[in-house]
Amino acid sequence: MTITRKFTVALLLASILLGVPGTSTGRADNGGNAIAKAGAIDTQLTDELKLANETLYEAFASRDIYRMGQLWVKYEGASSIFPAESMAQYGWENVRQSWQYSFDHIRDIQLSSLAGIIIVDSDEEGAIAWIIDSNRLEGVHTQTGQPFVMPNMLTTKIFERRDGEWRVVHYHAHQPRLQPPTATHELSLKRPLDPVHAPEVEAADDRFYNALRNQSLEEMDGIWASSKDVTAVQPDVGVAFVGKANVMASWKSLFSHNKKIGITNVEREVFLRGNIAWTVGSYEFHALRQTDGEFIHVPKILVTKILEKTDGGWRLVHYHGHIGPQAHEHDLGSAGGHGGHDMASAGDSNMVFAKCAKCHQVGPEAGNVVGPHLNGIFGRKAGSVANYGMYSSGIKKLRDQGFSWTEETLDEWIADPKKLLPESPMAFAFPGIPDASQRKEIIQYLKSFSN
Repeated sequence: MTITRKFTVALLLASILLGVPGTSTGRADNGGNAIAKAGAIDTQLTDELKLANETLYEAFASRDIYRMGQLWVKYEGASSIFPAESMAQYGWENVRQSWQYSFDHIRDIQLSSLAGIIIVDSDEEGAIAWIIDSNRLEGVHTQTGQPFVMPNMLTTKIFERRDGEWRVVHYHAHQPRLQPPTATHELSLKRPLDPVHAPEVEAADDRFYNALRNQSLEEMDGIWASSKDVTAVQPDVGVAFVGKANVMASWKSLFSHNKKIGITNVEREVFLRGNIAWTVGSYEFHALRQTDGEFIHVPKILVTKILEKTDGGWRLVHYHGHIGPQAHEHDLGSAGGHGGHDMASAGDSNMVFAKCAKCHQVGPEAGNVVGPHLNGIFGRKAGSVANYGMYSSGIKKLRDQGFSWTEETLDEWIADPKKLLPESPMAFAFPGIPDASQRKEIIQYLKSFSN
């Protein structure tokens, strides 16, 4: 199969704010025509694609589910990641329900296109294209009547050309640094009926996660294609990164701000069209912040990645990650806290508890911070504190097994969390306390708040 060279139709995103030389930027014209042709490269394909993108947004603004349905593929390979949902959706029926839920809960929608980039990959068997763009979304919450604004909603859309028309196969949108309303509905998750088995794509995806864990720029550079067209939307940054140098600078920034990164609970679905593949899913992120050693835990980063097969194997050409709704309870740059009790007045036991206080609170004013509060922990089932939404999948499994906290189980947990639950955030951030006398002091201290 011969793949023609991908081409950029427009490069209008603010590429980066890290001062990388050679950055090319642009702006939308006064008419809001943010995705415009550059040059005379296959104008029919790109004009049709631009029209499909505009029609998608018109259906969104008018809350027209019928028109939206006309724009999407209808097979189980369709997928989406919406700003306020905690998981990816697979299959058109689930995607349709997500759109319908949005239409039912927001009205008076106004969309203004700010900037965008189109990349097309075509051959004799068809074409795949992806659009990365930025939009201003305004509307009114139907139930409360309160207006809202998403000033810079970043989106990734993947289109497939079938029977002479472009159809959407994947949609991913989020607003950086803005907490969306937590989703109150959970759709019945339907995996693709015929899962794609693509071991080479999965191996390339695994290399990406290994580069993250190892904080290796060399490994990360090796997994990305060497192209000016590669792009990345990082979870907590308000611009897209365009071009290999800019994309790598974004990973360098992440690595430099953390001295230890852990990646667990990777979930993904693989979609394959010739020499283009994309993975949709999520992963759990742990880190120790470089400046002060504070523990950062993000239970779920929802992610879309696009890969291209080259002579050197599968390489990344686009990454779009965003922090799931529940994780926004705590700012990533200020995770942690101290116990709700006055540490200077409670004696030596409380000084030992200081080892736990980076993530947990205990005492009359204790609340949930990085970890849940520890008031009344004895006899409590694991993973059961109300209003705490950041439990790891490992703790949830213990809860489902009926595991409860006693003096014995807590002693085992504090001694070596990795032994009890290897992939938990605490196992990553807390090495354990081998001194039995110190563990006993902590347990006795916690018992003073057991009622």
